[in-house]
Amino acid sequence: MFRIILIILMVFLFSSCGFSQFIDLRVPSGDQIKVKVSVSSNELAKGLSKVPSLEAFQGMLFIFDKPKQANFWMKEMMFDLDIIFLDENKKVLEIRANEVPCQTINECPIIQSKNTAIKYVLEVPAGMATQYQINNDSILKW
Repeated sequence: MFRIILIILMVFLFSSCGFSQFIDLRVPSGDQIKVKVSVSSNELAKGLSKVPSLEAFQGMLFIFDKPKQANFWMKEMMFDLDIIFLDENKKVLEIRANEVPCQTINECPIIQSKNTAIKYVLEVPAGMATQYQINNDSILKW
């Protein structure tokens, strides 16, 4: 009986958390922010679409298999974002601040990195890059 209850409890816990991985990321201001890590192709495609809001200390970190030119869009986003492009050394190469949401494919421009060596992309609520002193050439740590 104990095993059955334990199994049911484990299934409930794992299904509610969705197996998401979160990490603490240290920013240049010295603060730590908790970010969700996105590595699967499904997570990369969905990103933060349809997520109603983020807490001040949350964001999403996208990790690519290999460095490349990164393409993002704001389709079905519920809030503005700062999109931060990093290389494989976790150095900020580019920041697209205050990107605004769009609802249809026709009105959604592609947000493309200028650099072709992007390994990581960090999405945080608009204004956080400035608030946490994240600039080009900043190194983020996790």
